[in-house]
Amino acid sequence: MTQVTKAQAFDAEQRLKKLRRNAPTAGQLGRGALIGAGIGVAAAGTRALVSGAGAPKSPRQWLGQAASGAVFAGGAPWLRHLTETKRQEKKMRKFITRKPRSRASSKLQRTLGAKVASIALSPAARLAASKSRDASPRVSGPGPSIAQISKPVGYGRALAGATKSAFVDELSQLFGRSGE
Repeated sequence: MTQVTKAQAFDAEQRLKKLRRNAPTAGQLGRGALIGAGIGVAAAGTRALVSGAGAPKSPRQWLGQAASGAVFAGGAPWLRHLTETKRQEKKMRKFITRKPRSRASSKLQRTLGAKVASIALSPAARLAASKSRDASPRVSGPGPSIAQISKPVGYGRALAGATKSAFVDELSQLFGRSGE
């Protein structure tokens, strides 16, 4: 895995900002789909002429060609934008996780709009990152817990008299030996 330099991370930030400003609009995607529908029908006719198989017979076949062209031509710009955006975000996150406390990482995190989880390397770092460091310790109330009360005898707790020491005492009485 290659490491991302500070310059690469800031280049990715600039590309990301540009991608966000120039995201394809619904109108652009609709026009692309309309053009793609026309191209899909034209491609089906051209394929039929070249192959000699004949043009699609039913309107359903023509509509299928138009739909596939529309999906491809309308979806391609959106898919390209999405993958390129994710690629730039990933590059920025790689840099942030490598240097989580730097000023550059803070700036990149603001551009991403979300905090990026970093690995707490030491127990002190884990404690500092913990939300429970200032909380009072959990103390259960008096008496047995609900789980202990609701379990039947023998399920999770020993039967009365079935402990190891009671068993050893019983054996010693049977064989007449003391617990030496």
